[in-house]
Amino acid sequence: MRILLAAALVLPFFVVPTLADSPQKETPSNAELQKEVEKLIEQLGDEEFAVREKAAKRIVEIGADALPTLRKAMDHPDLEVRRRLADMVPSIETSSALSPKIVSLNSEKQTLKQIFDDLTKQTGYRYEYFNNNPNQTFSFKLDKKPLWQVLDAIGEESGLTVQQSYQEEVVRLQQQDARVPYVSYDGPFRVVATGFQLIKNSDFGTVPRSNPSPTRNQNLTMNLMLFAEPKTPMISIGQGMVTTAYDENKASMNPDDAERNPNNPLVSRSFYRNGGYRMFCSQTSLNLVVPSDSSRKVQYIKGNIPVTLVTFQKQELLTSEVLKAKGKKFTAGTIEINVEDVTENPGGNVSIKMTVTNSDNKANPNDYSWQNAIYQRIEVQDADGHKFNHAGSSYGGNGPGQMNLTLNLSPPVGPNAGTAAKLYFQAWTTLQSSVTFEFKDLPLP
Repeated sequence: MRILLAAALVLPFFVVPTLADSPQKETPSNAELQKEVEKLIEQLGDEEFAVREKAAKRIVEIGADALPTLRKAMDHPDLEVRRRLADMVPSIETSSALSPKIVSLNSEKQTLKQIFDDLTKQTGYRYEYFNNNPNQTFSFKLDKKPLWQVLDAIGEESGLTVQQSYQEEVVRLQQQDARVPYVSYDGPFRVVATGFQLIKNSDFGTVPRSNPSPTRNQNLTMNLMLFAEPKTPMISIGQGMVTTAYDENKASMNPDDAERNPNNPLVSRSFYRNGGYRMFCSQTSLNLVVPSDSSRKVQYIKGNIPVTLVTFQKQELLTSEVLKAKGKKFTAGTIEINVEDVTENPGGNVSIKMTVTNSDNKANPNDYSWQNAIYQRIEVQDADGHKFNHAGSSYGGNGPGQMNLTLNLSPPVGPNAGTAAKLYFQAWTTLQSSVTFEFKDLPLP
């Protein structure tokens, strides 16, 4: 994976089973770990340089598990502590985001429920699956494997295939009489080659007098599905680029091959799919060159897909009296929300009219992709934390960095649900990176 931000390598934590006669090292509890991190943070400001360096090294070793405590200490009164945390936190966030969940699955005749309950404990993710025979058992011996590879191994045995929802964090699998043969893995990402589309054209409306043959051309598109773990949602996907591609005769299929295609316009093409939305899977595509009519397969292809990721989400409370928020302004990071009107309709439905300003897009005022996800980032709850549901929204641009938004919300279902009370906003930390993929022996149309 090509990372556009510098990052230290941080390995995720997992519990390793030990033999009965081996010396065992107990894994510290979460509370014990946080106390250790708090002590290390104080040591970052120690008078002795060696103490400061040793503390910093240990924090990096702990990695992602230290992040909640590190973030709380970002406003530490000691200047040296603040300086070191400002350097360390983004680096740990980056390496954590780009590392897959590592899991072990050592099951002997277990049901899918038992297996996925185990995965939930190891990853913290929610799983949904559909199985016609809930009593059927499976056996797996998978030790310290990336999550996507484990899920595909389960699918091979059980007939489940990943059917990840576009915007929902749940990892969903569906029972199918099918398998997914072409999969590539890179960190927390899973790339599936789904097919080719070949378009051939013959232009004979006008033909040269010197050569009366019609002009023929063809365009080959490769389609891909990109899946991200729930901990690292994507908010945009760029144009996939090919670094190496050739057919069974070793003839190049790369449109960026200067010797074969010096003026190919595909080289400089760039676009974004689903820009701004928080998503966990998306389609993308890239272009290839067909060397000859005799080409029957892509023997090897390697490339990358630029992505923008959400590496950290923080829910900020704007007000506990949203029904009285008319005329008030709230700020969360670079976002300012000016509430123009709040209406509570019969049945508990709420409509909020607001103007939203983003001060972070001054460098590119024509980038309106940030508007696409605003409705995902605003949340209303009752006093007990029951979430209101989105029931439609309308918005429009109001100049660079500004939009008008009307958000309609329906009350939560249940006997204990109350009226709208709390207004929250999700602050996002983003990262630009690139997902690498490679495939072999893909059949051409």
